[in-house]
Amino acid sequence: IRSDDDSDVAPYVRGRKTEVVRVSHGGVAQRLRQLLAAVMRGPLGRLCAAGLVSTGDPLRVSRAEVNNARQACHGRPDAVTLLGDVGVLMALLHMHVMLCSHGFACFLDSLRRARKEARDSGSAARRGVLLSRDADVLEAEAERAVRDRRRHPKHDHMERILTEYFRASAVASDTHKEKEQRAAPRALVFAQYRDSVDEIVAQLAPVRDVRAAAFVGQDRGVTARAQVEVLEAFRRGGETDPNVLVATSVGEEGLDIGEVDLVVSFDALSSPTRMIQRMGRTG
Repeated sequence: IRSDDDSDVAPYVRGRKTEVVRVSHGGVAQRLRQLLAAVMRGPLGRLCAAGLVSTGDPLRVSRAEVNNARQACHGRPDAVTLLGDVGVLMALLHMHVMLCSHGFACFLDSLRRARKEARDSGSAARRGVLLSRDADVLEAEAERAVRDRRRHPKHDHMERILTEYFRASAVASDTHKEKEQRAAPRALVFAQYRDSVDEIVAQLAPVRDVRAAAFVGQDRGVTARAQVEVLEAFRRGGETDPNVLVATSVGEEGLDIGEVDLVVSFDALSSPTRMIQRMGRTG
């Protein structure tokens, strides 16, 4: 497998710098995590008491450990109850990922969907956990955070990265003798979920010198023609055209996006291939 550093590849690849930005949870996120932990304690406590997981701490247990507990349930007299706990706990752990990695709007959406499914056709285990008083409090707090436009600190860091990039690009253009020949600065922001894309675009709307547009799959009324129009405007790079493309996985490969100097991966993917595809949009 060749890399950018190989002698026969390097001449054709511009220098690329990769920076990992570590962001701590803010006060709102920590509050929501604690409320989510309260919802998780019931099913996790039962799995821990049965010896199927090693910890009863909701914020320390892993999805892999809970998933492994699924196999260990088979053949036990209380298997039905424990399998119900495993199922609802896996759903709650997924919500924890939404909260920590994708923002409050994505978290609230996943919580609402899970509660609706439990209400409409869920098992007794799901209804008992997802329709509990603790879950009511959690949803109300998440709704308040979204309504008050509170954001995960990741959003603020992303905005800072973009504003600094465009500010530096503007200074470079002003001092460059061949300003007319320089390509307009453009950036890509990748987010895994459509709700994250919408939230990021709305956040960037009032930011000076940043003109963000969403590029998502053909759902929720998005047509192929609309996708083409967004890409054409982004490639055109005019003064009123979008200079930030906020994309889901549809933008990771196979598209002629053009020259882009900055790629921001809003969420960390577990797939190395997809991360390489994202970063491959620049350099």
